[in-house]
Amino acid sequence: MEKYRTFWKRLLSAIIDSIIFIPFSYFGIKIEQINNKTILFCWLFLYACLIIFYSVYLNGRYGQTLGKKVMNIIVLDVSESKMIGFKHAFYRDATPFIFYLIGIFFVISTSINNPTYNIDQLNTQYDDFIFYATLVWVIIELLTMLTNPKRRAVHDILAQSVVVDLSR
Repeated sequence: MEKYRTFWKRLLSAIIDSIIFIPFSYFGIKIEQINNKTILFCWLFLYACLIIFYSVYLNGRYGQTLGKKVMNIIVLDVSESKMIGFKHAFYRDATPFIFYLIGIFFVISTSINNPTYNIDQLNTQYDDFIFYATLVWVIIELLTMLTNPKRRAVHDILAQSVVVDLSR
């Protein structure tokens, strides 16, 4: 059905939502310049929480992040009769959040085991881990989304949700 053909709108929505976090990324660069590992670890955790809170709150409350609103798509429960709520919105974003937490744990343990590692090395390891974990996750998501009649990705299946194009 046409209303489930949301791939491009979902992609553009994700890009719009990413743009919103550019100021926070700039702040993260400033945090790195402080050259304090504890502050870096706290910042990485706070940044992960901000990203997840943004998505969980807006999808749970309104069924849309700002990017989804601009693209005129909405996240509904699988029956398409109501919003998904906060619990299911968290299920949608739990995997990336787990990646962030594993990445943070990884750089903390690397820092403990290799005290000579500097902030740049630790941040590079974190970024690399997040990049490759996300890449694998996106491939899995695309495979499920493109082979499912309602275009539900793994995170939609986990959250019992579906994304619907409001203009169709």
